[in-house]
Amino acid sequence: MCLVVFSLYLFPLSYKDKKWKELSLRNKTRKSIYISCGLGIFFSMLILYAYSNSSQATQIRYDSINPVFWMEVIMLFLFGISWFTKSQIIFADEEPPGTLMIAVD
Repeated sequence: MCLVVFSLYLFPLSYKDKKWKELSLRNKTRKSIYISCGLGIFFSMLILYAYSNSSQATQIRYDSINPVFWMEVIMLFLFGISWFTKSQIIFADEEPPGTLMIAVD
């Protein structure tokens, strides 16, 4: 649940003062990624909950595909995308020309 809170609540906080129309295209894209990843993590958790509360026969039937492992892989992958987006490794803000600082001796 902590990963869901990060993706759905904490990461989009930097845009809380602006309305959707005021955001740039990059900011809209980043905010959409945070929400999509957070919802994906949440639904993966719901699938795991349903699997863990299903009957023994159902669990035995699906044990061959390792649903717990794959849902955890999906959740960590989605959080990684959300984290890289927040750190601006993915969809970074474009620097306006002339703002690059170069150290000169």
